[in-house]
Amino acid sequence: MKTVVWTDGSCNANGMHGRGGWAALIEQAGTVREISGRAHGTTHNRMELTAICEALETLTGAIEVRTDSTYVEKCFNQEWHERWLRDDSWKGSNGAVKNRDLWERLFGLVWNGRRDVTFEWIKGHDGDPNNHRVDRLARAAALSDALPDSFAVVEVVETPAPARRRKPRRASWRELPTAEMAAHLLETPTIGDRVWTDEPRLPRETRTAFIRRVLLGEVEAAEVVETETAS
Repeated sequence: MKTVVWTDGSCNANGMHGRGGWAALIEQAGTVREISGRAHGTTHNRMELTAICEALETLTGAIEVRTDSTYVEKCFNQEWHERWLRDDSWKGSNGAVKNRDLWERLFGLVWNGRRDVTFEWIKGHDGDPNNHRVDRLARAAALSDALPDSFAVVEVVETPAPARRRKPRRASWRELPTAEMAAHLLETPTIGDRVWTDEPRLPRETRTAFIRRVLLGEVEAAEVVETETAS
């Protein structure tokens, strides 16, 4: 079963330069877990990377990371890292790659064989409720009074699996009112000869004629009994 992770980072909220927060929401096997933390003297991109690293540290198996950071998503989906790691130069089109320590940590988590990680970019603040949630958590962490580099499991919520839609039960013909049941039997000759009455058929009376008497109210309704089949 694939685990889905939403991540986000925040920095310089409310003009507090260098104060950052990160957050991740992890959906796994019907459980939602939210984690967050903060740091001083940091940047927005470092918080984005930290959020993903912290989430992956707790997971194994198939994982889909949903992030609104093109900085992270393009590194993997447009293979920026291949240019960075060529000859171990760690240089991109704009010079030396920043945040090398966090990139090395992330590459180690993604490529160590214990995880199958994919990255999906989602537009920030565009209606995805989990993206909004991690944005709020990261911002709250950045503005909190907790110690720098602190980490917290914010909340664990058990969420039920989506309910399967069941087709409405079709009423049995035996549950129909007497007149409706008789009409149904007349239209369905393959159904067993059962009607709501204790009264037997008349000698040489055909099944159809007997049901027609039920339909016309000539036979007193009682309970479901089985009459002999038509000859």
